[in-house]
Amino acid sequence: MNIVVVEDEQKTRAGIIRLIGIINEDYKVVGEADNGLNGMDIIKGTKPDLVIVDINMPKMNGIVMLESLKEQGIQHKTIILSGYSEFEYARKALRMGVDEYLLKPITADELKRILDNINRDIKHHKLFGFEQGEPSMQSDQMLQHFVMNGDTDVQALSSYLLEVFQFTAHTQFQDISIYLGKHFEQYKVLIKEQLSLIFDRAAANGKSIIFDLSATHEIVILIQFNQPPLNLDYFLQNEVLNPLRYNPLEDMVMCWTSLQSLSELKSNLEDMHGERKWSIVLGVDKPIDCNKNRHLSIKHFAYPTELENKAKQAAASAKPGEAMIYFEGFLAFCAKERYHPKHIIEGCTRFSSSVLHVISEVHGAVFSIVDQKEQLQKVMNAQTDNELKSAFLTIGQFITSYDIQKESMYSLIVYKSIRMINEHYQECITLDEIASLMHITPEYLSTLFNKEVGKPYTAFLREVRMKKAKELLIGTNLRAFEISEKVGYPDSKYFSRVFKEFTGLSPGEYQKINK
Repeated sequence: MNIVVVEDEQKTRAGIIRLIGIINEDYKVVGEADNGLNGMDIIKGTKPDLVIVDINMPKMNGIVMLESLKEQGIQHKTIILSGYSEFEYARKALRMGVDEYLLKPITADELKRILDNINRDIKHHKLFGFEQGEPSMQSDQMLQHFVMNGDTDVQALSSYLLEVFQFTAHTQFQDISIYLGKHFEQYKVLIKEQLSLIFDRAAANGKSIIFDLSATHEIVILIQFNQPPLNLDYFLQNEVLNPLRYNPLEDMVMCWTSLQSLSELKSNLEDMHGERKWSIVLGVDKPIDCNKNRHLSIKHFAYPTELENKAKQAAASAKPGEAMIYFEGFLAFCAKERYHPKHIIEGCTRFSSSVLHVISEVHGAVFSIVDQKEQLQKVMNAQTDNELKSAFLTIGQFITSYDIQKESMYSLIVYKSIRMINEHYQECITLDEIASLMHITPEYLSTLFNKEVGKPYTAFLREVRMKKAKELLIGTNLRAFEISEKVGYPDSKYFSRVFKEFTGLSPGEYQKINK
């Protein structure tokens, strides 16, 4: 901590500087002055952490000096020195946000107490970015900052945390994470209170600290046992997890591991987030020992391509809602054996991405790219079996609920026109023929069609034919020349040229990529 002393009495100033050197060798006096004017210049030049300043001095008093420095945006901690007769000045200084007030004559013990307190405040602010406050809130903020900020001096921070929480250096910690999922905000305070009661009862056997992490919806317990339980799994199951089960939290997951040093806390928690996904396979009823997961026997995940193809064919058909059957079938496949959760999540992501791609290709942008990414992200981020099933089946439900025909948006004339196109697209049906059947002029039908559908009749007919061609390419084993006839193109070469203009791929290339 760098200090500037501004005091007009030479003996008092020299005595303070001498005491500072005795109190702590890390406290460095980087400047001194006998009046406020010179003091201000020295403070601006040295930018100290702390200024010790007398109130009543020649040329410029301490109050004016501090006000001027504040106006110039120069920040530092401040201790003011005062005699009995200067109490009103002192009160004014305290209202300005001065940190401490020392009454002359100064004692070594009082100066040490104040310097040490200010030094802790400065360290705390440098490490965490905020001032010290109420202890329980303080611990949450410190540890949240420690875990969430990647720009922290980890060694300095862990040393500080050891000092604050009175843990023992070089003694193993148990790092316990309790994931609350979607119930985090509603239940975090209650769960922390219950955990405090549980670990207060165990206080004789060690020290613990409890804090929450909103970003990852979890509560973390760091405990350092004087003498660890003979069976930690049994303790966590019966003394911690089972009592918490009285809360209606179906997605609550406890996992734990050992921690050799507080400096490992951030990386340790990141590892646990991956290990927590084992609850997808193992369930949430028991604590997950992260160290044991790597020794679990698992089966090879042979991705069910046939199931995916059936889902894509259903999605490409006129009834994409049938794809839901295959979404449920995929989950049943994943539950048959013990697979690695990473492979299950990757499989669910691949399966749903493939079906969404087909839906978008055949039926247009059913769901926005943002919606698709958001839903797929939920699948990839799932921490429990319930979360995975919910995110995965939500995508299936999107597809099921999609109404391919949006005819209700149109007037009766356009609605009937679209019906005729969908029924006769494989024939050479023209705008004039449809207008004649409805007893209106082709010009009127063309104008109305353009206005409501947003594109000319010929462009819409081509889109319908291309959509049907995509369905047949994905959902059948028909060849391109056979599909050409079925969608109203007697000339297969012309069909291939139109299809490539529309999709950027030949029919064969499109079928190979999407089937």
